[in-house]
Amino acid sequence: MSSDIIMITGGIKSGKSAFALSCGERDTKERAFVATACALDDDMQERILLHRKERGERWKTFEEARDIAGLIEKINGVFDVIVVDCLTMWVSNLLTIYTLTRQDIDYECKRLVDAVTSASSRIILVTNEVGMGIIPADDLARSYQHALGMVNRRVARAATNVYLLVAGVPLKMK
Repeated sequence: MSSDIIMITGGIKSGKSAFALSCGERDTKERAFVATACALDDDMQERILLHRKERGERWKTFEEARDIAGLIEKINGVFDVIVVDCLTMWVSNLLTIYTLTRQDIDYECKRLVDAVTSASSRIILVTNEVGMGIIPADDLARSYQHALGMVNRRVARAATNVYLLVAGVPLKMK
């Protein structure tokens, strides 16, 4: 089992990514950053470029919108730490771009948990907490909330440490 699996959750713009990078840079030399976002519009392209620039040469970036379990298995052990940012976009990709069913997402989540729990690299997974609001009015939003909630619960169970970021302040939950 991996020596360290860290899950970082919280709201949008709560400081999750910066905290993940900070955790990832502690006591490591070889660092992998797995970006799950797709540059589908100009705004997202600009955000991706900005984030890549902020990480600089300290991180080797991999872009993987679908098979993050397969990528983790492939690069495990090559890097001291692997940061996945973020599960929120990954689940969105699975639902909307790849049109996976609930059962398919369940299977991909199992693959992810298996990959991180068998990894020798430190694994840091960033996600958003979507379960603190109202029940969405439309089917797609409800499906998304359900799928991400399921993924978050399973990853949190597998994690050795779980942090909730609120206004830039990390609160250790586990």
